Amino acid sequence: SKTLMETVELFGSNVSDRHHVDIYYHGVSYMLFDSFVTHFCGPTSTTSFIEVAAVFANQNGVILELVPENEYSHLKAFECSWLSCFANENEILFFGGHRPLKFHNIRDFGHNEDYFWYIK
Repeated sequence: SKTLMETVELFGSNVSDRHHVDIYYHGVSYMLFDSFVTHFCGPTSTTSFIEVAAVFANQNGVILELVPENEYSHLKAFECSWLSCFANENEILFFGGHRPLKFHNIRDFGHNEDYFWYIK
């Protein structure tokens, strides 16, 4: 895991410089957080396509819409699509937890709910 973390930190790009990705989608089957700004201390796979995240969230899961903490964030992201067997997923990897990501929205597929206005 040290090699993976170093890959993201050394070869990843700064999210504040990535003008072509505004929201990072992360599909999960279960979620428990105590804040809308959180540090992901393990590898976190995201995508720029909501359709891809929906596949990973399944019928009862949720999609987290994540954005950098602020426009000056030094958070690093590593684009994996060029070395992935599933390049169409446009996987973007976060690792480390040194800088937080902020929830922009939570979409609950099981109850067909959108929590955008509750998070703001």
